[in-house]
Amino acid sequence: MGSANTNLFVRSHVGRDLLQNAALFRHEKQVVWEYVANSLQYVDHGTQPVVRVHINKKAKRISIRDNGRGMTWDDLQNNFFVMHGENIDRKLGKPGRGMFGTGKSAAFGIGKILRITTVRSGKRSKVELRRSDIEKMNSGDPVPVVVIEKEVPTSESNGTLVEIEDIFRKSIDRGAITRFIEQHIARWPNATVSVDNRLCEYNEPPIAEEIRVRAEDERSKSALGDVELVIKVSKSPLEREQNGIAIFSQGVWHETTLAGCEGKEMAQYILGEIDVPVLANDTSPVPPFDLSRSMQLNRENELVRHLLSFIGTHVDRVRRRLVEQERQRRQTEEVKRLEREAAEIAKILNDDFNALRTRLAQMAARKPGGSDLYPEAGEVNATSPLLDPGEDIDAEPADIDGGAGQGSGEATEGREPPDLGEFLQRSDRENAPAKGKDSKSERVKRPRGGFSVEFRKLGETEARAKYEREKRTIYINLDHPQLTQALGLASIEEPAFRRLAYEVAFAEYAIALAYEMSDEGHFIDLEEPIFEIRRVLDRVTRAAAHLYRPTR
Repeated sequence: MGSANTNLFVRSHVGRDLLQNAALFRHEKQVVWEYVANSLQYVDHGTQPVVRVHINKKAKRISIRDNGRGMTWDDLQNNFFVMHGENIDRKLGKPGRGMFGTGKSAAFGIGKILRITTVRSGKRSKVELRRSDIEKMNSGDPVPVVVIEKEVPTSESNGTLVEIEDIFRKSIDRGAITRFIEQHIARWPNATVSVDNRLCEYNEPPIAEEIRVRAEDERSKSALGDVELVIKVSKSPLEREQNGIAIFSQGVWHETTLAGCEGKEMAQYILGEIDVPVLANDTSPVPPFDLSRSMQLNRENELVRHLLSFIGTHVDRVRRRLVEQERQRRQTEEVKRLEREAAEIAKILNDDFNALRTRLAQMAARKPGGSDLYPEAGEVNATSPLLDPGEDIDAEPADIDGGAGQGSGEATEGREPPDLGEFLQRSDRENAPAKGKDSKSERVKRPRGGFSVEFRKLGETEARAKYEREKRTIYINLDHPQLTQALGLASIEEPAFRRLAYEVAFAEYAIALAYEMSDEGHFIDLEEPIFEIRRVLDRVTRAAAHLYRPTR
């Protein structure tokens, strides 16, 4: 038996540990929410939290300022800058976040500098941590933090300012940050959070019905406790951030899931929530969640498997009923007439969309010293920026023999030219081989082809139209007061209604297209998408002029 006094210890490489944890925060929305959530949770008693997020895209800087309780020097030294430290509030028995003590590393998932300015009880401290200093560490020694101010007397109110600078992401998605915050703050009804000049608000979509299910069978009740699953059916298709059942434990959100119904018909109308307190107290060898911030529970945990089975069974039951209702709805004569109108609108939109994609492909192909790889109208290459990712597409080799180069390219010094692969174009031939595959993306797979249009009753409070990116579908809201008045007691073929429907669809298409192009990086400044919206509206209204001809 060896002696216990061997002077052999387990050590941690602090710098490497910090950066490895930072790598778990892959998106700016996760990083910002990490600090916003701290701001909402750690406030003085009786204080309504106010958090302001400011994004400077040009300077590559994000700041988060709050009116929370702030931190003392002792809090900074013995809590905030301690990796995997025990959360003080949780130690006192208060439920909340901060189970793994890794949040302070979040900033380095996207940036190179983290600066903290905090005020507590009339004393202000300011410190800074740089990624370059962390990377210099080649041992298990503590990482030095630059002290700018230490407990300087001040008349400022309690609060903390978090600044993340030298952000190395190519772009900062302000919209994604805002939507991510809005999805979360439903649990903080008294909080005020803004992103630049936009106030973040959780707006639940119009709900068609709500179903409440309790865990009543012995197996579920024994595993999950006395929990209630709330399933809601939206009147309109949901954004990805809202779609699914939000799983909470003692008020802390851990995942949103459809528990096996993802991508199935009518699943995009389902949302809801369930709070399972026993998740937070589970001490199984395989924990229900980890420090990865993946927003996904561990499927190897037995309690999680029970929970997902319970959710999946009831969600699928609701989904199947919605599928049957939708099938019956489509059998009506009125719906069939609306589908014909929608097809007419979609044809105009897709003629314009295909022409745009061809132009984009031509622009991308023009390089210094080369010729246009896409001289023929109608040819669209499978790598066109707006030929979106997702499924195999019917394609065939494109006949694109280019002309001679113009001699302005640089010499290759004997190197082999890069293999650009086979250029493909979409094929309308019935038996064309499915050789093309849209490029990969972090987003959900998109449909083949272009836009589709559907008439739906989305609720009186919803907008005239709604664009669903994942399906590239424009929904025209028949419940909107303007369309309701235009339709009145007349038929769908009534000119006033048809013209209004066209204009609603055209406007939504122009905005959707500008959004898609902005997301692909086609715009440099703010005026460009506005100009593009005007230009698209002019094109499609001109193409649809014949539809406005008076009927006799």
